[in-house]
Order: sequence, then C-alpha cells, then structure tokens
Amino acid sequence: MMNATRLHDLYDLRNPIASAAVAAASVRLVDAEATLERARRRLYGRQRDAVLGRGDPLDLDQAVLEHREARATAAAARALWRQGLAGGRDGAPADASAGPEHSVDDPGPEVRFARWLVEAARLAPSLAA
Repeated sequence: MMNATRLHDLYDLRNPIASAAVAAASVRLVDAEATLERARRRLYGRQRDAVLGRGDPLDLDQAVLEHREARATAAAARALWRQGLAGGRDGAPADASAGPEHSVDDPGPEVRFARWLVEAARLAPSLAA
C-alpha cells in the first residue's frame, strides 16, 4: 500500500493545479489500495474456510468477485496517479493517448525475463512457449 506521508515528495508543490490533481489521485489510490487489502483479507479467509471444509461456496464466489473488482479499481487508480505524476512535472496534463507501455521491439520485463530463462538454459524452450 502507498505511504500517504511520502506522496507529497513525488510531485511539485509549486504548481497548484498539478498538485491538486495529483493529490486527488493520491487520495483515490490510497482508498483503492485499502479496499483491495480488505477484499484480499476477506478472500483469504473464505479460501481458508473452504479448504477446511466449513465455508459457503457462494460466499467464496462473492469474495472472489469483490477482490477482482477491487484489484481493477486499484489498477485504474494507480494508472490515474501515474498519469497525474507525469503531467504534474511540467504543469501540462499527461497525454492519455500515449499508447502501450512497451513498444513492439521491447515486449516488456516479463518477456525479457522468460527469454533470459531460456537463453541461460534455466528453462526448456518447450516450456516457455
């Protein structure tokens, strides 16, 4: 979870418009992370009950759905917060149509890691596909 006391260090307080946008996004992010943590705890409790044979399957299903929704909300809040940070640096709003995070030439850290596993002979190529 984001440390709310350190968020002010990450954006320029001299720009009140950008600061207000980032502060609002920060509050949303902290709330979303707290909701995600509550949903995670509830889900883990329901899973434990199911493993022990004393849980209600419908309650577990509801906890799974709530956790998925909370995770999606937290991811959206993180993206909005990052967008505010990017726009808050120079005072202009961040471009929402910036495109994917990784280019076609650079597929991202997950693919680079999988490629390294294969190249370092730590993972069989048949398993990587």
